[in-house]
Amino acid sequence: MFICTVLTITVFIYLRLLTSSASLSPDGSISYAVGSEYILAVIACVLSFVAVIAVFIFIIPEKKRSKLNRAGRILHDIFNFRSLITEKICQGLYIFHTVFVIMIGFLLLFYSYNSHWMGGYGILVMFFGPIIVRLIFECDMLVFLLVKNVISINNKLRAPSNRSNDADRYASNRSND
Repeated sequence: MFICTVLTITVFIYLRLLTSSASLSPDGSISYAVGSEYILAVIACVLSFVAVIAVFIFIIPEKKRSKLNRAGRILHDIFNFRSLITEKICQGLYIFHTVFVIMIGFLLLFYSYNSHWMGGYGILVMFFGPIIVRLIFECDMLVFLLVKNVISINNKLRAPSNRSNDADRYASNRSND
């Protein structure tokens, strides 16, 4: 993650230098005028690092969850990936696309192109469009359901033993056999 952040900052600085106004000084060197966008980007980057540190100190630790208010518990669940926001977004997009495809098909019933009635295509779009949209979004939802099932299995395995959250639990149990 740190490498991604450094890479992002480096690319931004490079692009800023490419788009900044360069001037040739009397001694033959090139100087770049640094605009306020660069300064604002550096301030935003520093504030982002401060926010990350604050979230890691005040929201993410499990022992802090009981002291948080409702909004804090929601943030705690989001930052610890206990609730999957992408699943809800995908469901909303599915509903939108299904209604959109049906409406396009309905509007094609009343449209002609080069004196050719498009109603036949509209009926096909209204019939096959939602099926195709459903298949595409079901493929997306398979990933979310897989993740939810893995989390559920992990919680069921963790609950009876009350052990720590070792990532190598399975490997350590196998070495004792």
